[in-house]
Amino acid sequence: MTDAADRESIGRPSRVAVTGATGFVGSHLCEYLVREGCSVRAICRATSSTRFLEGLGVDVVRVDWEAAGELEAAVADCDVVYHLAAVTHAVRAEEYYDCNTGFTAALAEVCGNDSRRPTLVLCS
Repeated sequence: MTDAADRESIGRPSRVAVTGATGFVGSHLCEYLVREGCSVRAICRATSSTRFLEGLGVDVVRVDWEAAGELEAAVADCDVVYHLAAVTHAVRAEEYYDCNTGFTAALAEVCGNDSRRPTLVLCS
């Protein structure tokens, strides 16, 4: 296994953020990334259960994506942002739109404006 400096020198990410990290796919991605030597930041809602992330050594960051600066801080210093978060059950169509479109657009904008220009990987 290479250390973080070697990983960056060969173009492999060392610092990653994962939205949807508390779900089935996201928690398994976090587990894999940690095993590969990445520093992982799980971006979660305030109400999300993080039980599947316990013991993995990930940095859990709870954000309100509509609050100024919180999303920017959550992706700061990351090489890659994996966007897996999605609303799958909602009472109103607006709830789907807010997360699945609004949050995705906000995250893309934040990544585009970040001086590091992290790679945004979207899974939908």
